Amino acid sequence: MPPRKRGKKAESESEEPSSEFEPTESGSEESDHDSGDLSDDSGAAAGAKRKKPAAKKAPAPKKKPAPKKPAPKPAAAAPPKAVGTPVKAEAAAPAGAEAASPASAKKGTPRKAKAFAPDADDAWNYYVQEGEGTLIYRDFGSEPCEKIAAFDLDGTLVNVKSGAKWPKSADDWKPFNKHVAKKLQELSEEGYKIVIFSNQGGIKGALGGKAAANAKGRAEGLIEHLGVPAQVFLAPQDDSFRKPSTGMWTFMAGTCNGGVAPDLSASFYCGDAAGRQGNAAEGVMADFSDSDKEFAKAVGVQFKVPEDIFGKMEGKRAIDPNALAAARESLDLGEGPNAALLAELREYERACFDVAKATGDDKLRWAGVAMKKAVTSLATFGGVITLDNLKAVQQLPGVGKGTIEKIKAFLTDGAIPLPNAAEPAAAAAAAPSKRQQAAMAFI
Repeated sequence: MPPRKRGKKAESESEEPSSEFEPTESGSEESDHDSGDLSDDSGAAAGAKRKKPAAKKAPAPKKKPAPKKPAPKPAAAAPPKAVGTPVKAEAAAPAGAEAASPASAKKGTPRKAKAFAPDADDAWNYYVQEGEGTLIYRDFGSEPCEKIAAFDLDGTLVNVKSGAKWPKSADDWKPFNKHVAKKLQELSEEGYKIVIFSNQGGIKGALGGKAAANAKGRAEGLIEHLGVPAQVFLAPQDDSFRKPSTGMWTFMAGTCNGGVAPDLSASFYCGDAAGRQGNAAEGVMADFSDSDKEFAKAVGVQFKVPEDIFGKMEGKRAIDPNALAAARESLDLGEGPNAALLAELREYERACFDVAKATGDDKLRWAGVAMKKAVTSLATFGGVITLDNLKAVQQLPGVGKGTIEKIKAFLTDGAIPLPNAAEPAAAAAAAPSKRQQAAMAFI
């Protein structure tokens, strides 16, 4: 008899449902999160009942299932960082704390943004604090130092190798000139710590995105090229870390210099955004901003431009996108110191496209594309274009010898010869066709 009662009791326990095991409305992730503790409790309860068998009595009637109650939601997981401290890969949120997938989330409930978690092998640091801003930084073997030689990145230490407005990849960079590595090695030997402060607004909040990977990759490639210990700080958003605000310098001095206070009188900052108006005779273009100069002034250190340290830049200097936008607007309005010249060049551009469309001449079509780019660059030139400053004009991106010859024609004769449909048609008629050439081969 006891075994028989024990069997009934076990049958009673297996059939008696518990509200704790009912599926929740919040989906499978919450169920998986809670199931381990619940199964342990039920096992303990079953063990206790075996030790103290119940007295002989009729089997207890089956209880009705308790009404389904949603399981309590787990507490919101902390973001993958401690507020005000660097975010590292080991601080990433656990997988169970991620936002629920669309299949398991309640209908109409907005998905939670997934917090950024660096890869385990990411050597960069990410400082994120609400109300202060976001900073990406890395140390490349530097030592605490009182003397700081600080530099901007783009337009100061490197330029875009492809000539595009923005770097296309992590390898799309070249040194400002051949003297950069040697000069920084000399500064390092003189006891300076090399530090790079760069605004990288293209990253925005996508710390794990393509723009961030490109910026970090270019910095890594540059440091390898320089062969000197250094620190790099990148400001990805418009916050207290973005120059001319002094957030990056303050963070470096207070957090990344081993407790050593920088000697402002012995330190300097070098950048290309100096607010220069340009010098057409010397081929110096106007600066797009004065943010680097204002940054140095706010920090309290001496300011230098790249030419002061490295000499003349190699190649053509890229034009700031904001300056290009302003140039396009002035072109549309017919304004600026070179409005008449640019109007004539735009007429040449339109003629190239019209004739190319009528005749199928690809050479003229590409000439129109090249002239369109050149006209936009010319609109950014700060002074009046003359025969005396054409050397400086040719430093503009997209302005080559062909464009310079047309500018000379306008400045000399007041007009630029335009292409016409008769010229390519006559050239095509003069040239024998392939069939004619084949026939001539048998004569």
